[in-house]
Amino acid sequence: MVTALRRAVRLRQVMRGRDLRIGTSGCARAPIADHAGPSQGPGRGLTARELIRMAQAARRHSQRQAADPGQDGLAAE
Repeated sequence: MVTALRRAVRLRQVMRGRDLRIGTSGCARAPIADHAGPSQGPGRGLTARELIRMAQAARRHSQRQAADPGQDGLAAE
């Protein structure tokens, strides 16, 4: 029981820390870019978790590009 409570407290601290870093970085507060794309997507804004996952995916992609610049991520035809 005590171990589970400690884990819950630690997890809460980690998640609050992530939210704080995203909030202070300004990424979540950036204005929406005006563009006339074919689809506008969902009728709501992105959640903090969605923004975090998108940033992580972009970071992983750029790290892969830096490690192997010859590979563009597309299958060779």
